[in-house]
Amino acid sequence: MALAMGVGVASCAAGVVITRIIPVSPGAMIVILLVGGYAPAALIDAMISAVRSAPRRQEAVDDRRAPGPIPPR
Repeated sequence: MALAMGVGVASCAAGVVITRIIPVSPGAMIVILLVGGYAPAALIDAMISAVRSAPRRQEAVDDRRAPGPIPPR
C-alpha cells in the first residue's frame, strides 16, 4: 500500500513538473505517466506468470531398476 501511494505521489509531482515545461493539462499528463508505468508492469507480471505456470522438466527416470522378488504363481 505504501508503494502504491509513493508511485501515485511521484507521478503527480512529475506530471506537474512536466506541465511547467510542456504546455499540456496536468491531469492528462499524470494519467499518461501512470498508464505508461502500468503497461510495463503488466507485461512483466504476465511474463513471470507464464514462466511460473510452465510445465517443469522432469528428471529422466532410470528404467533399469534392480529386479524385485518374483511374485508367486
